Amino acid sequence: MLSPMQVALAVVSLDSSIPGFFSPEIQDVVLGCCRGVATYIVEAY
Repeated sequence: MLSPMQVALAVVSLDSSIPGFFSPEIQDVVLGCCRGVATYIVEAY
């Protein structure tokens, strides 16, 4: 969820043909990686 002051700048779309692949643990890893990439972009540019 975004607060009224936040704007979505990117969307990540993931897909898997393996049922149950995106377990809560995998979701946490993906979100953590996205946060890391976003932090790098903000700091580098």
